[in-house]
Amino acid sequence: MMGKQTLLYILTVMLFFSYLGCTIKVIGLYNGYKDLTTEEKTNVILLNAKQSICELNQDYKIYGVSGNQLLECLSQNDTSLVYDWAPRCDSEYCVLLSACQDFCSKKGYNLYVVAEYYDMKIMNAQNTIDFPILTANHNYYNEYSINKLKNKFEGELLNGQPLPKESETYRYLFFDGDKLIDAKKGLF
Repeated sequence: MMGKQTLLYILTVMLFFSYLGCTIKVIGLYNGYKDLTTEEKTNVILLNAKQSICELNQDYKIYGVSGNQLLECLSQNDTSLVYDWAPRCDSEYCVLLSACQDFCSKKGYNLYVVAEYYDMKIMNAQNTIDFPILTANHNYYNEYSINKLKNKFEGELLNGQPLPKESETYRYLFFDGDKLIDAKKGLF
């Protein structure tokens, strides 16, 4: 049971923050689009769901797309790798985009990077790959929550194909055409 002093301290702190009108935002739950500056938003292009993305050229923009749009491109390729990239991830399983591109170039794979959220500083620094960075289109899915966006996007991308049970830990999805052939935690 809490002591009276501890309880009084907690109540005082809560009252102080409520008086100031402060809100506490939990980082990591939402994709961060609403926090981008007006200038940063000019580098994000949210595509209409009917637009093909297969012929996009690297213009250093970030493209908001649907899983179906990416699936269409995958169907036109022999082997592709879809990297579920978290810009601020520092896990041993997260690699620089340049390293992922080198891996794919050596193997003859097409690389598609799908960012889980926006961090424009990191995205701009790492956007040196052959194809523009993609992200789940929050307007198309009417959603800003990272988990809900990811579930809806992957549901379309996988087109009913099951992921291994531990799928939330896999960042690398390998496709032969539009068929998932492997899912891995780490690339190397």
